[in-house]
Amino acid sequence: MHTLTNQSIRKTASEHLTHLKAAERSPATIESYETSLDLLARLPDRRAALETFTASVLDTAVAGMSGAGKPGGPQRSEATLNRYRSTYTGFFRWAFETGRIPRNPAALLCLARVDSPPTPSITPAETKLRLDAIRHSNDPLRHRDEALSLTCALTGLRRTEALRLDVSDYDQCAQPRLCRRRPSTQ
Repeated sequence: MHTLTNQSIRKTASEHLTHLKAAERSPATIESYETSLDLLARLPDRRAALETFTASVLDTAVAGMSGAGKPGGPQRSEATLNRYRSTYTGFFRWAFETGRIPRNPAALLCLARVDSPPTPSITPAETKLRLDAIRHSNDPLRHRDEALSLTCALTGLRRTEALRLDVSDYDQCAQPRLCRRRPSTQ
């Protein structure tokens, strides 16, 4: 299926960003991809064709992006490097699937295990403060905001899950009352 040859990473990255825009990805996602791909394109000796990238070139590139052992240079966290790895995995998979490269050099690129600090739960006192602020506001949408805040606080639904709820998700006959979680549409 490989049909295009000798495309530069910059040209292919530009086409990929156009694809992401057409797929209605968020501006933040597109900006993150653009920054990560630009970093890869600025590596020494990367003016060559996209198909010259190999798994070892990518591994070496990401390892070099950490900044470890480089005095005065930026020190990047594993979370940032994982964002780069994720971008490169998606980019090279897309380039392979659309026939721009004969093989996917990022197929074996793995995310590093990163321990993130636990996110503390909102306390009942904080929930009460939030609801009081909503109830005493003059915002015309305060009833909606109160309903959404209560739904999240009492059911454990995440904000995006609560926003995706539909009337058909509520089963008033069930004991206890249930809200069916729907899979993400993205």
